[in-house]
Parts: sequence; C-alpha cells; structure tokens
Amino acid sequence: MTIDDKFLREFSQQMLRAMVQSVFVSVFNEAKRTSKLSQSGLAKRLGINRSVISRNLSDPPNWTVDKISDMAEALNVDIEIIARNRVSGQCHTARGVIHISVSTATGRVITVNESQTLAKPSISVNSPMQSAQGISMKVSA
Repeated sequence: MTIDDKFLREFSQQMLRAMVQSVFVSVFNEAKRTSKLSQSGLAKRLGINRSVISRNLSDPPNWTVDKISDMAEALNVDIEIIARNRVSGQCHTARGVIHISVSTATGRVITVNESQTLAKPSISVNSPMQSAQGISMKVSA
C-alpha cells in the first residue's frame, strides 16, 4: 500500500465517521427541538453517561454497527444504507438496486426507480429549499 493509498483510506474512513455522526446530530437536534430531548435524556435511554453523548456528538466517533443500532433505537429512527458506485452512479440498498430521478426547473430529469424490492415504495419529496430551487424528487419502483 502506497502512502497515497493509505492517506485515501484514512480520509475515507474519517469521512464515513463524520457522515454517520452528522446523521445522528441532525436527528438529535430535531428531537431536542420537537420533543425537548436532552443529552442526559438520550444518555439515560442508552444507559451511558451524558459525557459520552457529548463527546460522540462533537467528535466523529468510530462507532460499531451495534452502537449505531443502539443510537437509532434510542432516537426512534430507522437506518437505511445506500452504496453508490463511484463510476456508474448505480445505488445499492439492502432491497436491491435503486435509480434516482430529479426534475429541475430547467427541465433536466434523472430517473428514479427501485428494483428487486420486497415492497414497491413510491415516495415524493418536496421541501421548501427544494421548491425554492425548483427541484422536485419522486422515488418510485
């Protein structure tokens, strides 16, 4: 393994840790805003000290899959993992391959559909930010 390969591997690991942490920080902040959940309350749900929660929400942790599962359970969220092929852009989930479609105000369309699913979801996403930018997204199987 070259120095560049080692650097790229370590960088990728740090980025993944930061992404996982960012998801939970976002969920925690929303629970704090809507349900008045505190770091102490989350720590109590997890059976750990509040200082561990504080540290985990401020520094990207190297959590195990079990810890991610515990955090998701304590925050009452489901985790969905998408692995995107860097070359083709094809996205893989536990249910199979998905394709994403985005329509913009300029008329650009990228198709969204899901194959090999257990259930055939159809989800429309429309947020104020997306509307302001003229973007709508529809996910369908």
